[in-house]
Amino acid sequence: MRLGNTMTSLYMIVVGDTHLFNLFLPLIQHGRIKKVVSVSSGMPDLDFVVDHEIDSAAPYAISKPGTHMAIANIHAQYKNDGIFFMSVWPGYVDAVFHKNGMYLRKDLRG
Repeated sequence: MRLGNTMTSLYMIVVGDTHLFNLFLPLIQHGRIKKVVSVSSGMPDLDFVVDHEIDSAAPYAISKPGTHMAIANIHAQYKNDGIFFMSVWPGYVDAVFHKNGMYLRKDLRG
């Protein structure tokens, strides 16, 4: 694992998402629906990574919990204004993992 990749991932994911939320906050504050949802993944789940022996996305996996904490803090800051921030992981994707680090869709044809 290279430190540079980890720092880039932290900046892109944690700082990038935080900037995105802040940029859209005026629209959210004046909008009718006051909900912000960040789509996450299973990568910050320690059991998921260990059980599936995922070793190819460490910088991404390290940065996702940071995003979750940022969202929790932003939610705490704006919940009294009626704005709801949350992060969700929609679940598993039907994919095949290959040793070269590529994810490919399974052939679902009968």
